[in-house]
Amino acid sequence: MPDTTAHTAHTAHTAGCLCGDVRITIAAAPIAARMCWCRLCQYLGGGSATVNVCFPSDAVTTTGEVCWHDSIADSGNAMKRGFCPTCGTPLFSLAESRPHLTFIRAGALDDPALIGPQAVIWTDAAPDWAHHDPDLPHYPAQIPPVA
Repeated sequence: MPDTTAHTAHTAHTAGCLCGDVRITIAAAPIAARMCWCRLCQYLGGGSATVNVCFPSDAVTTTGEVCWHDSIADSGNAMKRGFCPTCGTPLFSLAESRPHLTFIRAGALDDPALIGPQAVIWTDAAPDWAHHDPDLPHYPAQIPPVA
């Protein structure tokens, strides 16, 4: 789960849920962003892909209650998915195999234009109607971790 202690850095970004009960401060620049079409992300995205922005876990602080759901991703990774218990906004994904990384949904960022996706993954799981940006690299399944 994201660290709830203070972290000092020059770069600060903020995020949160629809109702405002959960607030997130990120004291680091994003490491990477990917658009994911795996079947689990389609559930989280309401039928579309999710855009997930990666940050160092030790730079993420959270206020408010976050509920967690454990699942196994299509990649086989054991995951924790964090969401607001009041409004249901999907906020986080944490991979047990990479505890040093926290993935925050781009839509939860107060500045969703902070970083756009740099790759599209799990394209083989996307529905036929999905549109894939031709300017981004596409991968049929999972690719190696960013860090």
